[in-house]
Amino acid sequence: MLSAVYFDYRVQHALGITDFEKQRLRINTVSNFRSRLCAHEAKTGEDLLQQEVDALTEELIKVSEMDTFLARQDSMMVSANCKK
Repeated sequence: MLSAVYFDYRVQHALGITDFEKQRLRINTVSNFRSRLCAHEAKTGEDLLQQEVDALTEELIKVSEMDTFLARQDSMMVSANCKK
C-alpha cells in the first residue's frame, strides 16, 4: 500500500495530496491511524472503518444503479484486508 501512496498519483489525489513535494504521507501516519482505529474499536465497539466502507458502498450502489442481488466473493475480502 505504501508504494502505491508514494508512487501512484491516483492514490495521492484520492488522499487529497495536491503538492507532492510539501505534503508527504509517512509510514508512521498510516500506522498511527490504524492504531487509533483499533483503539477506538476496542474501547467503544464501534468499527469506524467498516462504517465508512459501508457508507461509501451504499453511495456507489446508488450512483451506479447497481443490482445488488448477486455479490462477488472477492469484494467481501476487501474490508477484512484493510485492518492488516
